[in-house]
Amino acid sequence: MGLADRLKAASILCSPASPTSPAAAAPVEAPAQHIGQRLARPGLPGAGDHEMRRILSLPLRPQMTQQELEDFSRRHVLAPAFEAGFRLTPGQADIVREYDKGGAFAQVDVGGGKTLASLMVAQKAHEKGLRKIVLMTESNVFDQLVGHDIGWARQRVNLSVPIIDLSGRSMAQRGALAASDRRGLYLMPYSVLSGQDGAALLELIAPELVIADEAHNLKNRSAARTGRFLAFMRKRRPQYLPMSGTIDGKGLGDYHHQIMLALGEGSPLPTSVIVAGDWGQVIDAGASPSDSQTGPLLPLIEWARHYFPKEDLPPTVAGFRHAFQLRKSSSPGVVIHSGDVGTSLTYVNLDAKVGVEYPGEKERLHLIEQIDDLMITPNGDEIEHAMLKWKWLEELSAGFFNEYRWPTADDWARRKRVSTEAAFEAIEKAKRHHVLLQVYHSALRKWIKEDGRPGLDTPLLVGREIAQHGDRQVTAKVVQAWHLAREAAWEGMPERESHAIRVCDYKIKAAAEWVDNLCHDEGAVVWFHNQEVGLWLVEELASSARAADVMWCPAEGTRSGVNEEILDAEKNKGKILVASLKAHSRGKNLQYLSNMLFVQFPRDATTAEQSVGRLHRRGQQADHLDVVTLRSCWHDELSFAACINDSLYVHQSSGSRRKIIYATHVPMPKVYLPEFLAEQGLEPEMLDPRMRREMQDRFGAFSSGGGSKP
Repeated sequence: MGLADRLKAASILCSPASPTSPAAAAPVEAPAQHIGQRLARPGLPGAGDHEMRRILSLPLRPQMTQQELEDFSRRHVLAPAFEAGFRLTPGQADIVREYDKGGAFAQVDVGGGKTLASLMVAQKAHEKGLRKIVLMTESNVFDQLVGHDIGWARQRVNLSVPIIDLSGRSMAQRGALAASDRRGLYLMPYSVLSGQDGAALLELIAPELVIADEAHNLKNRSAARTGRFLAFMRKRRPQYLPMSGTIDGKGLGDYHHQIMLALGEGSPLPTSVIVAGDWGQVIDAGASPSDSQTGPLLPLIEWARHYFPKEDLPPTVAGFRHAFQLRKSSSPGVVIHSGDVGTSLTYVNLDAKVGVEYPGEKERLHLIEQIDDLMITPNGDEIEHAMLKWKWLEELSAGFFNEYRWPTADDWARRKRVSTEAAFEAIEKAKRHHVLLQVYHSALRKWIKEDGRPGLDTPLLVGREIAQHGDRQVTAKVVQAWHLAREAAWEGMPERESHAIRVCDYKIKAAAEWVDNLCHDEGAVVWFHNQEVGLWLVEELASSARAADVMWCPAEGTRSGVNEEILDAEKNKGKILVASLKAHSRGKNLQYLSNMLFVQFPRDATTAEQSVGRLHRRGQQADHLDVVTLRSCWHDELSFAACINDSLYVHQSSGSRRKIIYATHVPMPKVYLPEFLAEQGLEPEMLDPRMRREMQDRFGAFSSGGGSKP
């Protein structure tokens, strides 16, 4: 029996007693137990019958009306602030309400007010009698949290819970505070949890509630800090409230452990890791399920058709994803909100493309051609796989590359405290290993191109296959080269060191010109990825009319006090912040500025969302905000297309709106098929037909690039 036939059969078997009108505009309000029990009765295919019955029997969470939101704000906002016009956002109100009713899992977009909500929940827990609460957040926002956000919150809501700050202290000081048995809210950076005393601190504090702001920091279950955290949570079982707008980039596994800790049996995900994995085979990114895999999820489609009769819910991957999203977002405790910033958003591209007569442009184009066509780095090294060339292309698209040089014998001798002769021998031996590695990379690339297949189409997968099974599936030539390179390696051997080489300053000049064209008192953020690009731009701006306004905001730890400085709204309104995406794209409130430029736009969809959200967030006073990019070459366009692709996946599969999707684009981006992007080494998330239609409706017809490089 095919999928469509089985769905029809399930529909007959499980049809509700009171049919709903297909013209209904809103989810049908009906007793949840009624249809949940009928749709997921024992005997349906698969081992997750019990889980399905439980999930479909969860009631529908009522949405706050505008009047209810107003009344909620009146009860929770201090009278002076309320009279002055301050109101809670729907997301903030829902988080506090759902926690108060039994627990919450919050997917609230960047700028949605998670910090205030976390403080209000801590206060609510304090009033309920919980003695100790832990609030975890990112290290680079602690200055803002302690120096601004808490004081700001106290002017608007009741916040009498005592604050105990664990950041910026020695291990001994943290331990003393944790062991003090003080009642209140303990502020703990995730970096502390990563330290050797992280687990011990949680044990000493023994919190009854843990709030995780930007909970995607605990997404990776294989990470040491996540392991420590989960071990504590499973042992002590405190209440848990995770909050993040970017927690589910690829699928259920990204957040299954967190929603289970938060909601337990009230989770709209299967409690069983195995059953959740089965669901993921159907609805996760890149899913291509068989009928036997989709069969157990058919009741989910029928449930969604009953309560949301206007929704398009075919028995396809797209339909299952959509049905799951409807079940998840309507479940008690689950808060999903995309905040209305009140500021329109446009992505504007300034093409910095120049002719070959521009200094360094001919060399830059030559190096790009060498990488793209010959798979050879500027150093002359073999590139073993397409995905690995993007590091080089990203650098050259910005006008530079990192050259790798062997240390001198004298330098190595000093570092390792050996003789110059021994250092020279070690370096020469390392060079021989490097040659053998290049032979392997060349053979591997050729084999992947000619014989690679799913499961054996990346260097990592092929290397794992050789290590486990030798030449069972990989040609003997590749295996021999792998062994020779491996045998020539040894622990502690000299490695080449990176030195930035500037080739062409076309984007640096374009960025400096954009800054010069701002009004003399206008501030802006100029984002960069590579440190060399930021340094280069700061040097260029040193001779500009805005030189005195430039503020260097590099990667965290490279300049003392930058985290505190960047948050000073009054001081920085007219500043030009040349800011590292790595250090400053998350957690910081920079809405006091209304201009931004990306010298390098991030490939990663989460970083793109977070960085734009530093300015495009609640509190932005401008009516309109431009996100200015410098997409000027083939790499830029492909990378931007891949970011849009992955943002759409999150946009559709989680119910969380993405700025790059709903914004206006001038000009419209060049959008490519995911399969084409994958061939270029970008590894985008695959889109189902529904998502493709959404992309086409939004951006026009898909393009494969037609073989030409824009």
